[in-house]
Amino acid sequence: MGDGATLVNTRPTQTPTTASAPSRAPRQPPDAHEPPSRVFSPILIGRDAEFESAWTAVLRPPALIAVEGEAGVGKSRFVAEVTARAAEHDHRVLSGQAHPLREPFPLGPLIDAIRPLREEIAGLPLTPVTGALRPLLPELADLLPEPADRPPDRASERHQMFRAVVEILAGLGPSVLVLEDMHWADETTWEFLRYLPIHHPEQLSVMLIFRREDLADGAMSIASGGRRPVEHIRLNPLNAEEVRELVAAILQTETVTIEFASYLHERTAGLPFVIEEALSLLQQRRDVVRHGNRWARKELDELDVPTGVQEAVHERLARVREGARKVVEAAAVLDSPSPQDVLQAVSGLTTSSLPAALSEALDTALLHDRGGGVYGLRHALATQSVYRTISSPERRALHERAARALEQQHAPLPVAQLAHHFRRAGDTAGWLRYAEEAADRALSVGEDAVAATFLEQMLGSDGLPAADRERIALKLGTAALHGLTHNKAIALLNAVVDDDRMSTTTKGDLRLSLGMLLYQAGDAVEGREQIKRSVVELEAAPALQARAMKNLATPWVLEGDEDEHLMWLDRARQLSATLDDEALTASVAGDRAAILISIGDRHGYDLVERVGSTGSNAISRNWVSTLSNLALGAVWTGHYERATEFVDEGLGVSEELGYTRLMGPLQSTALLIEWLTSRWEGIDERVRDLARVTADIPHASLATDLVTGSLSLARGDFATSEASYQAAAAASAETGSIPPLVAAAAGRARIRLAEGDKAGAADIAEEALRLVATKKIWVWAAEGIEVAVAALCADRRPEDAARWLTAFERGVATRDSPTAIAGLTAAKGHLAEASGDWDGAIATYLRASSLFGEFARAYDKALMLEAAGRCKASTSDATAEPVAVEQLLEALKIFEYLGATGDAARVRRLVRSLGMKLPRPWRGGRQGYGNELSPREREVARLAARGRTNQEIADELFLSPWTVANHVRKTLTKLNLKSRRDLSSVDLS
Repeated sequence: MGDGATLVNTRPTQTPTTASAPSRAPRQPPDAHEPPSRVFSPILIGRDAEFESAWTAVLRPPALIAVEGEAGVGKSRFVAEVTARAAEHDHRVLSGQAHPLREPFPLGPLIDAIRPLREEIAGLPLTPVTGALRPLLPELADLLPEPADRPPDRASERHQMFRAVVEILAGLGPSVLVLEDMHWADETTWEFLRYLPIHHPEQLSVMLIFRREDLADGAMSIASGGRRPVEHIRLNPLNAEEVRELVAAILQTETVTIEFASYLHERTAGLPFVIEEALSLLQQRRDVVRHGNRWARKELDELDVPTGVQEAVHERLARVREGARKVVEAAAVLDSPSPQDVLQAVSGLTTSSLPAALSEALDTALLHDRGGGVYGLRHALATQSVYRTISSPERRALHERAARALEQQHAPLPVAQLAHHFRRAGDTAGWLRYAEEAADRALSVGEDAVAATFLEQMLGSDGLPAADRERIALKLGTAALHGLTHNKAIALLNAVVDDDRMSTTTKGDLRLSLGMLLYQAGDAVEGREQIKRSVVELEAAPALQARAMKNLATPWVLEGDEDEHLMWLDRARQLSATLDDEALTASVAGDRAAILISIGDRHGYDLVERVGSTGSNAISRNWVSTLSNLALGAVWTGHYERATEFVDEGLGVSEELGYTRLMGPLQSTALLIEWLTSRWEGIDERVRDLARVTADIPHASLATDLVTGSLSLARGDFATSEASYQAAAAASAETGSIPPLVAAAAGRARIRLAEGDKAGAADIAEEALRLVATKKIWVWAAEGIEVAVAALCADRRPEDAARWLTAFERGVATRDSPTAIAGLTAAKGHLAEASGDWDGAIATYLRASSLFGEFARAYDKALMLEAAGRCKASTSDATAEPVAVEQLLEALKIFEYLGATGDAARVRRLVRSLGMKLPRPWRGGRQGYGNELSPREREVARLAARGRTNQEIADELFLSPWTVANHVRKTLTKLNLKSRRDLSSVDLS
C-alpha cells in the first residue's frame, strides 16, 4: 500500500463535539507544512453520558462522585472538564492529590487542597476547633484560631481535625473538592471520608479519582458509596469509533479513516493517553504529513505505531539531548513532583545547564510543570516507562543522590521517601533508620496500616540486626492489628515469636498480638491457642495478661464452651481489680455484661448500669465496643428494644468521638433488628447500602447476607436465598458467630423442606444443634430449634426431635431469652402435630404465635398462624374449616403486607384446597410511589419540617434513627431539596 492509502476522508463533516463539554474558542488551522504542535484533544471524546452524570451530581450537593479507571484512560482530563464547567457556574474548585511515596502525614490530599486558600480562609469566622489544623498548615497558622485544649489521644485529635476540615469546607460556599490518585491516599484521609457522610457540607461536591486495581479493600466500600448515595462513574477505554473522533479532534481534520483508527485502536488499547503519546511520536518522526486540504500518512506497515506508551516514551526520550534526558530520569526516580533544586541534585546537572535542560524536557511534554517551581512526569505510565530505561547501576546511583538531596530538606524530613531511596540505593542501614522513623511517625498520627507496611519490610529483611528484631516485632504486632491485611504480618510474627533470645514477657506480648491477628484473619482455632500460651508468658505483665484472658472469655468463637469462657472472664475480672488501670477495668466490666447478656443471664443488664462509660477517650472507645457486643447479645436472645438502645447509643458515641471502626457492625445489628421485628419497608435498599460499606468487614457483612437469604426465602427465590445463606454461614464460621450460623442453617433447612428433601433438611438442622450442644449455650439455638424439630419429624425421626427438644428446654430453663421461649413453644407444636395431636398442636402454635407477636416478630407470628390453620383443617371437626381459613387468612394478610410473596402463595394454595374463595391480594404498605412521597415518607417529612431530630422522629414513630435518615434522604431527593431545613417551605399535607 503506497501513498494512496489516506489518513483522512475528504468528505466535509462537523468537528466532533460533546454535548456536555464546556464550550471553547475555535482553534486556528495549523500551518500547511507542519503537523499540529499539540498532542491533546480540544474537546472531550466519548464521555457524554459520564459527564452528564457527574455534572448533575455537582448541581445537587452534597454529593460524592467516584471516578475510576485504569492508568491512561483519561480520568484527570475528564475531571478537568467537569471542574471547568463548575468554575463557570461560580463553584470554587479545590484540588488535592495523593502520591505513591506518601509520608505518614494525615489528611495529605485534603491539606494540599486547603493550603492555597489563604485569602478565602482569612474571611471565614472560624471557631477554635479549626486550630487543630495549625500543625498541618504552618503557612496558614496566623489565620487559624488558637486551638482548643489538646485532645487526650490520637482518636480525639483526628476527630478534631475532621471537624476543622469540615468547618472550613462548609464556609467556602458552592465548591467542588477533587481528590486525585486516591489509590495512594493515607488511611486518615479514608477515615475522614467515612466520617464525612454525617457531616457533609451542604454545598460541597467531592470527586474521588482512583484506579480500582490499586485501591485497598478497606477503601472500596467508601468509593462505592458507603452509607450515602454515590455517583459512581467508570471510564472505559475508547472504542474504535471514539479513537477516530479523538484523532480527528487532535489533528483538526474533517474525519479520520476507519482503517487508520482501527489500526491505532488495536495498538493503544483505546487509552487516550497512549493515543496522544503515539500521535506525538508520529508527528516528531514526520510519519504524518499534509497534502492540500487533508492529512495523509505513510504506508501502514512503515508506521510501526508503538503497541503501548512505553515504546513511545522511550523513542521520545532518545530524541532529546543528554541534559533533558537526565532531568527526566531524575524525575522518574524521584516518583513525586519535586522542586528544581532537588531535580538538579539528582540529575547531576550544573546550575547553568539546568534551565535549558528543563525547557527542552517541558517542550517535548516529557516533563510537566506542576506550578510553584515543582516538576514531575506527566503520568504514572510515563514515570514507569522512563524508569525502565535506566540501567540498574545508574538507578542505584540516582536513588542515592535522591536520598542525599532529600536529607538536605528542612524538617520535617520526608522519611518515607528517604527510606524508599536508601533501600533502592542498596544502603540497608539508611533504609532501616528511616523506615523505622517513618513507622514511628505513622503510628503517632494513627496511620497504623502505613506503619505496618514499613515494619513488615524491616522484619522480613536479612539486614535487620538481631538486636533490633524484638523491638520491630513488638511495633508490628501493635500496628498490624489495624491494618487491612494480616497474612504477611502473621508469617513474620510466627517466625520470631519463639526466638529464644527474646524475654518471656516479650514473647507473650508478641503471641497475644499474633493470636488476635489470627482471629481477624479467620483462623480462630490457632489464634485462641496462641493467646492461651501468651497468658502463661505474660505473668510479669499483668495488664497484658488480663487482656489476653479477656480475649479468651469472649464466647463469639467456635472453640471453647460456656464454662471455659466464664472461667476466663472471672480470672480477667479478678486480675483487673488488682491493677490501677481504669480503661482495662471498664473494658473487662463491659465484656462481662455483654457475655452474660449473650448467654441469657439477666444479671448482665444489671451490670450495664455499673459499667464505666465516661472518662478518658480510651474508656469511651471501649464503651462503643461494649455497646456493639451488648446489642448483639440482646438481639440473639430476643430483647430487641434494649438492643436498639445499645445500637443508637453506640452510633451516637461513635459519631461524637469520630470513632468509625464499629459503625458498620452497629448498623448491621440495626439491620438484624429490623429484619427480625418485621420492619421490612425499604429494607432492600438498606441491605444494598449496608452491603457496600461492610463488604470488607466479615462480622458486619454476614448480617446483609443473612437478611438477604431470609427475605429471598420469604419471597420464594430459593436460589438467591441458598447462596446468601451459604455466604452468611461461611462468614459466621470465619468469625465464630454461632447464632447467625444457626439462623442460616435454619433457613437452608426450610428450603430443603420446601423442595421435599426432608433428610437433607434434618441433616443441616442437626449439624447446627450439635455445634450449640458443644458450646453449651443453648439460647443460641433459639433461631433453629423449631425448624430442626419440624425437619426431624418430617423425616420420621420424632424420637430424635424429642431428644433435641428436651436438651434445648433444659438448657434455656433458667435463661432470659424471649426468642428461646417462643422457639421452644413452636417446636413443641411440631412435635404434637407429628404425633397426630391436632388440638394440642393448634393450641401450642397459637401460643407461639402470641409469643412472637409480643416482641414484634410478625413474620414468625404468621408462620405459626399458618401452622395452626393447617392443623385445624386436618381435624375431623365439622366446624374446623371456617376457623382454619380464618387463621390462614390472617397469616396471608401479614405475609402480603410484608411482601413475603412466596409464603403468601403457599397459604393461598392451601386455602384453595379447602374450597374457600380468596380475597384479592392485599397491596397495602408495598406500593411503589415513584417520585411521589409514600405515606411514611410524608409523615417523617412533616416531623422533620418541625425541627425534630432523627432520634425524636424514630421514638415517636417506633422506627430506628437509621430508617428515619433513609426516609429523609429519599424525601429530599424526590422534592429536589438541598437540606431538611427546606422542608418547612413545602406543602406536606
